Amino acid sequence: MVADARQQDTGRFARISTALVAGIVCGFLSVVLSIGNGSLLFSGSLQTYLPTAVGLSLFSMAAVAAITALTSSIPGAVGVVQEVPVIALGVAVTAVAGALPADIAGAGRYATIMAAIGIGTGAAGVLTLVLGVLRVGAIIRFVPYPVVGGFLAGTGWLILLGGAGLVLGSPFSLTAIATVLEPVPAERFLAAGVFVAVIAFAQRRTRNPLAVPAIIFGAIVVFNLLVLATGTTGATLRASGWVINLPEGGRLWPSLTAADLGLVDWHAVTAGLVSLPTLVAVTAITMLMNASGIELESDRDVDLDRELKSVGLANIAAGLGGGLPGYYALSLTLLAERLGAQSRLVGLTTAAVAIAALALGGVVLDAIPTFVLGGMLIWMGGALMFEWLFAVYGRIGLLEYAVIFLIFAVIVGFGFAAGFLAGLIAALMLFAFEYGRIDIVRHEVFGKDSPSNFETSQERAELLTRYGAAILIMRLQGFLFFGTADRLRRRVQDRLAAGAEAPQYLLLDFRRVTGIDSSAILSFIRLEQAARRIGATVLLAALSPAVESALARGGLRTDPASAIRIEPDFERALRWSEDSLLKRIAPDLPGEPARPLALLLSDVVGEPELAALIAGYCEPVEAGPGDRIIDQGDPSDDIFFVEHGLVAVEARTAGNQAIRLATVGHGGTVGEIAFYTGSPRTASVTAEGDVKAWRLSRDSLARLDAEAPAAALKFHRGIAAMLARRLARADRLIRSIAD
Repeated sequence: MVADARQQDTGRFARISTALVAGIVCGFLSVVLSIGNGSLLFSGSLQTYLPTAVGLSLFSMAAVAAITALTSSIPGAVGVVQEVPVIALGVAVTAVAGALPADIAGAGRYATIMAAIGIGTGAAGVLTLVLGVLRVGAIIRFVPYPVVGGFLAGTGWLILLGGAGLVLGSPFSLTAIATVLEPVPAERFLAAGVFVAVIAFAQRRTRNPLAVPAIIFGAIVVFNLLVLATGTTGATLRASGWVINLPEGGRLWPSLTAADLGLVDWHAVTAGLVSLPTLVAVTAITMLMNASGIELESDRDVDLDRELKSVGLANIAAGLGGGLPGYYALSLTLLAERLGAQSRLVGLTTAAVAIAALALGGVVLDAIPTFVLGGMLIWMGGALMFEWLFAVYGRIGLLEYAVIFLIFAVIVGFGFAAGFLAGLIAALMLFAFEYGRIDIVRHEVFGKDSPSNFETSQERAELLTRYGAAILIMRLQGFLFFGTADRLRRRVQDRLAAGAEAPQYLLLDFRRVTGIDSSAILSFIRLEQAARRIGATVLLAALSPAVESALARGGLRTDPASAIRIEPDFERALRWSEDSLLKRIAPDLPGEPARPLALLLSDVVGEPELAALIAGYCEPVEAGPGDRIIDQGDPSDDIFFVEHGLVAVEARTAGNQAIRLATVGHGGTVGEIAFYTGSPRTASVTAEGDVKAWRLSRDSLARLDAEAPAAALKFHRGIAAMLARRLARADRLIRSIAD
């Protein structure tokens, strides 16, 4: 007992120790990443606020790491300030700075920009939280792959530029290339280039999760050893751009005090945060992409809605402190998992490391060289660009790659906001194009291969088999908009224009159609005009109320003179088509008032004399509307021949829901399958009006076998042939659908 307790204590200590070590490692990396990512916030003249961005990054990292550790569904989640939403927030910050009046500078300008940062991050957090509450996390599954790729490639370019600007010490552009060749910037770029090359080489040569952390730590150690060896002072390093310059007496955090709020130009803040939807969208999408990556790497499902709520809460907290947006990092979360630390203690330890770095302030900035911070950004940006502009080529279609390149080019040429708009337009166009290629005709069969479930005489069935090609059935699926509806119209018109072989009745089954837009209605109006010119009839069956209402509002004619007919369900539409066809090819058949038993049995045995003999073994059955002739589940002891009237064949499901299987009229037979298999009745048969039928019981058939074996043999063969014909029709239907 004591040994077991000691073993449990040892295991608990090992887990806590592993989590603490993983947290310290991830915390160190998070500090470097967050400072580097935070530096992307300010560009151009705003780079003077870079030290403040460092403080905001460290505070935000602490808030995001702690809250995601406590609320995420992913054990060991490590939250950091993320470069993609920071880029989007930077666009808003630049817009705020541009909206400021020229006479506002100094403290007023600083207060306005810092207020915009906090409000932007907090508002993004609130909206992300709302998305989680509304349970729309699965939206990531619907964002087109090329659109996400274009965003990430363009973001990679902006990150790369930000990293190069951090190494250079000023915004990087084509006009600044000459500055790179100057001695000191050239040395920093050389150091950054070596750093990036070593990381890239290590990533290609090893999958060890500690390789990149070791290189980062090694670069910082080597830099500081060289500083000690050469006796270079911190002031010299800051002046020469080797480390971020923190002005004397400057503070990293908080960026604003209560007194500063009175200096804020709220009009400029409102004008600049028009781009807030971009920030929310890229935060949610990239966070959900990270979650999907964790699902793939760890082979477990992630609750995407819970992650949205977790990230929303984290960014609300960061925004309240004037911080930057963030969420858990895919690489660091997987690093913690590979170190065997699937514990919330990892994220809490990471947050503690961030607080310590924030407290140390200038000591941290003097210890981490800009070539490491900038090199990390150059590496991450370059990796994104390589992945989505080069590695992906050949794995996707040319059109999809063109979408990626288009979004990337717009971001490079016109900025992130324009790229976001281009991405939305590209997503809509790509969806319309790809969806328009989907065949909305689920199945296409002729009436001869898929007759209705209205079973009557054998003569009727044979006529429909012979002439059923005059009925064409198309079962539709999906959403009908202009592109798909126009393709359907042209396809139908081609069928109707086939000359002598053209169908006279076209049945469109809308049962699986989810909706229709107003532009698609024009295609059905044109289809009605084409069908009316050639004398064909188009039947629309199983329309939902919304679709039927949309067609009526759009002006589709359904009056008696129209070639369009609407039926409430598929079976009634098919039955109407069959009856109309039979009126044209056999005018006397549909009006036949009844089918005497002798004729019914003649259809089965083929000889009137034997039919008359067998009729003597049958007994009459009369039923009124609603009377039950066969009950589902009862023993199958008889066969019924319907001489006059209609009966409904219905089966009840486990939920007691009635499903109509067939309608049987005069000349039809019911109950024969269960009778011959000996199984209980699988469906009920109910009279739909006054019905006269004839019953052949099992006992009567046994007497027929004994007293007139030749007639009985003919009867059994006739029933077998009838079932075989039904099976053949079903087989033709299956083959036509399969083809």
